[in-house]
Amino acid sequence: MAAEKMSQGRKRKKASEPEESSQAKRARDSQPSSQESSSSFLEDNDNKHEAGRIKKICMKNFMCHSLMSVDLNQKVNFIVGANGSGKSAILTALTVGLGARANVTNRGPSIREFIKKGKSSAAVEITITNEGPMAHKYDTYGPEITVIRNIGATSSYKIKNYEGVLISTKRNELENIVQALNIQVENPISVLNQDVSRNFLAVNDSKAKYKLFMKATRLDFIGKNYRVAYEASEIASQRLEEDRKVLLENEKEIEKIKKKLKTLESLDDHKLEYEALQKELQWAFVIQEEKKLLQIDVKIKEQEKVIDKLQNLEQTKASKEKEIDDKIENFNQEIKQNEAEASESTSKLKEINDQFLQAKKIYDEKRDKARNFHADIKRKETDIATLQNEIAKLEREHSVAGDKRQQARQRSSEVEQQLDEIEATLRTKQTDLMHLEENKRRIEQNENRLKINLNSKSENLNVLKRRLNSFQNQPNDALTVFGANMPRLIRRIEEEHNRGRFRQKPLGPIGSFIKVKDSSWIPAIESHLGFGTLSSFCVDNTQDAKVLEIIMKEVYRNDKLPAILISKFINQVHDVRDGCVNSPKYSNLLQIMEITNPIIANSLIDQRDIECVLLIPTSEEACTVMDGRTQQVPRNCRRAITKKADLFYPDPEYRTYGGFVNSKPRYLQVSANEAIQSLQEEISIAEQELELATQEFREMTQKKRTTIANLTEVQQQVRDLTRKQNQLRRELEDCRETIESCSDNTINTFRNELEELQRIVVQKKEEENHLLEEHRQCKKNVDSLSVELKRCRDLAQNLDARLNPIRDKIRELKDEKKRLSTSNQGAIRRMEEAKQHLQKLNGDHQQQQRVVNSKIEVAEQASPRIEIKQNSDHINHRIKELKLIIVNVEKQYGSKEVLIAELREKEEKFRDFRVAAIEAVKCNQRQLKRLQKRKKFYLDMKQRISERVQASFTNILSLRNYKGQITIDHNQTELILEVTPQNDAKRPTNDAKALSGGERSYSTVAFILALWDSTSLPFYFLDEFDVFMDKINRRIILDILLNFAKVNSRSQFAFLTPLDTSHIIADNSISIHRLEPPERNT
Repeated sequence: MAAEKMSQGRKRKKASEPEESSQAKRARDSQPSSQESSSSFLEDNDNKHEAGRIKKICMKNFMCHSLMSVDLNQKVNFIVGANGSGKSAILTALTVGLGARANVTNRGPSIREFIKKGKSSAAVEITITNEGPMAHKYDTYGPEITVIRNIGATSSYKIKNYEGVLISTKRNELENIVQALNIQVENPISVLNQDVSRNFLAVNDSKAKYKLFMKATRLDFIGKNYRVAYEASEIASQRLEEDRKVLLENEKEIEKIKKKLKTLESLDDHKLEYEALQKELQWAFVIQEEKKLLQIDVKIKEQEKVIDKLQNLEQTKASKEKEIDDKIENFNQEIKQNEAEASESTSKLKEINDQFLQAKKIYDEKRDKARNFHADIKRKETDIATLQNEIAKLEREHSVAGDKRQQARQRSSEVEQQLDEIEATLRTKQTDLMHLEENKRRIEQNENRLKINLNSKSENLNVLKRRLNSFQNQPNDALTVFGANMPRLIRRIEEEHNRGRFRQKPLGPIGSFIKVKDSSWIPAIESHLGFGTLSSFCVDNTQDAKVLEIIMKEVYRNDKLPAILISKFINQVHDVRDGCVNSPKYSNLLQIMEITNPIIANSLIDQRDIECVLLIPTSEEACTVMDGRTQQVPRNCRRAITKKADLFYPDPEYRTYGGFVNSKPRYLQVSANEAIQSLQEEISIAEQELELATQEFREMTQKKRTTIANLTEVQQQVRDLTRKQNQLRRELEDCRETIESCSDNTINTFRNELEELQRIVVQKKEEENHLLEEHRQCKKNVDSLSVELKRCRDLAQNLDARLNPIRDKIRELKDEKKRLSTSNQGAIRRMEEAKQHLQKLNGDHQQQQRVVNSKIEVAEQASPRIEIKQNSDHINHRIKELKLIIVNVEKQYGSKEVLIAELREKEEKFRDFRVAAIEAVKCNQRQLKRLQKRKKFYLDMKQRISERVQASFTNILSLRNYKGQITIDHNQTELILEVTPQNDAKRPTNDAKALSGGERSYSTVAFILALWDSTSLPFYFLDEFDVFMDKINRRIILDILLNFAKVNSRSQFAFLTPLDTSHIIADNSISIHRLEPPERNT
């Protein structure tokens, strides 16, 4: 049935009536009939052959066969042989011999690989029956067609008739034969090789099974034909659209001809208009000259006013000059007064400063002496309290005997000797301790310095790596030199500008608009302007700046934001010719830079005074130019820079600052590749510096550990010696106390000492009171001198601050006086020029009056005066246009009758072509409707074939009491097989992949038979279908296959198996071919 549908689709495409009848007849004859009995199959039908069956297969040097020939039965064939005997080679020879590609066989990628090893060529000969109603060119080929395919360096074909006569050597002829006889060697259902048979149900791929189903039933071919027809209809629609455009062009040409006719009809109106305009032109000339006369009158009046104004200006000049002189004199008196005060304050400042220092010195001495007196009194009072306690203690202990005096003296001598030794050792250790502590402090300072240096170099390396990473992520974006976030910021600005959030689109970064003419200056210019300026943005107003700041915070997050410069956008560079620095030898910063945007240039002029920065190559030259000693500093020069970025300020405030430059440019005129290369070099250097810094830090840390260990050891020794020293001192003190306590004179001595201390304390307190009074007087004197000193210093230091504004005002007044003098001289000159100009205007007025009179005479000869609203140029232009139109129309369009005839002819052709186009559109629409019906028929056919395959599969499974179904989903292009063997309903899954080998083979055969039942082909070849079956399943399958072959007697069947077929009885309708293993070369 699939072949029938396929034939009908091809028949409609080719529109071939003879083929249609033969195909339809063959389709009717090929319908399988389930009502045929096995007895009809056993009848003698040798005289009734069907075209397209394989009669004979011959192979020479093909795969494992040197020479082999197989004569096939027209009904059923069993080809039996052990593995390696060449069964599959026969199937491959059939497929290749009828024109299939090598990869269809799954036996090799190239046809040449089928040549037997050791041979240079091979040949396959296939004999096909060509009888019956479906025979192809019977008069030419007869009852048999022989196809010979030779395989060697190239592949060739020979097609012969039943007598062996060569008919054709073209592959196209073979394709015609195969198509006419409905032979489908590439259809896996017609020729099912062992790979497909063996792996069919082992692979759980529903889409692959669906593809097999579509290919077996030829539904994929029919669907392809539908798509081709639909595409052809689409192409026809496109051509119809082109024809419609041609119709529009023809319609435009007709309209052009109509316009030409209309133009010829309006030519008379143009001539009348031309004559009227000639008259208007004369009076337009009159009006034009009268306007010139009026303009001269206006200029005369304006010049008279200018002369009056200049006369008044001379009278006011003297009074203004006197007023300016008075102001200058007042300012000079004020300057002299301030200078006198400053001179007096300067001389007084030194005197008061000396007095202040002397008073401060006396105050400090009195304060220190008072503190010392107070501390001494406190010590004396402490000693008095101690003596009083000791005297009381001695009085209590005086009665106790002093037997221990002699022992105390002996022990005291021993302790003093030990104490001297300990103190000598302790002094040595304390000196060592002091040196170690100094070393530790110095090492810690060096360690902190190295740590800071190490962190700095590490952070610098990380910054360089982040910059390199940003460049590598955006290798083609040069804006990355201004920061990794800059490209994203530019995109966000463009997006917001397109949304209308900016009044004027912000411009930046500034560095991207700058090019330096001399590249050797780039590092110095980068250092002078700085990254902050080069990465900044210009905005037109404050509102745009706020929007831009929001966008920057969104892009940069926690990083530092680029600067925003607010400056009104002016699309013309400022005129700085009068204010820029000019030098015959050196350029200024503005001159050496090419700034592509005038707004950027204006911003740099306003913000950085680039027109006043002089570029001097070396510091020596800059020093010579800027110090003002050997030559005058160039006018308007505010600063100068060198190639090493040293900065110089000019005389009279000459000073200089050292700079730093990079070895290569980093921002200006730097491509992404150059930036990446430069960063890689910097990273390499930074890594070396980091490694060196790390090594130094480790060495210093190790040195610190060693010093700390030595210091700890010496500290412990000092503590031990100090502790021992203190013990010995306490012991020595105890011995001395014991000796003294036993002395009779100790109490009297203490009492005398107590009286003396009390007397000294009273005397010290009197002196302390006197010192405190002197200290208070000194403090008052120091405070008053400090106030006076500050006042005098302010007078001396702020003299310039007070005098500079006055001097500026004097300078401004002198400049104003000079301008008055200059303007007065100019006024006299302008007065003379104005009088001469007035005289000239009077002459022009008289001459213009004569011109007006002459023009009026000429115009009145043509017509009375006409009020004209248009000027003479417009009228003259219109006259020329009319004249050109009249001449061109008369020259170009020619006869009106010829144009009318041409118009009629084109309109007639347009109507005919339009009718044809409309009919073509309707025809294409009918074709589209037919395609829709054909698509519906195709979908219905897919559904019917699917249902038939599903029913056949279920019926064949039921022969073994199996249950199963085929689910075909055309939308998802999936085919799912579910099989449940007999007495196995409790199996957890019905997936065919979970079946045993015999069950899977039976299911495979059931599916193949279901497909066979839905197709009608001249032959079916099935290879190794039973290798996994047990004897019972195999016997049942063979009976089913034979019964199917009997029922479908119009087709030829061949079964290839390595197993025994002795239970099958050969007869006229069944042939068994047994193969011997071929000889193989080792």
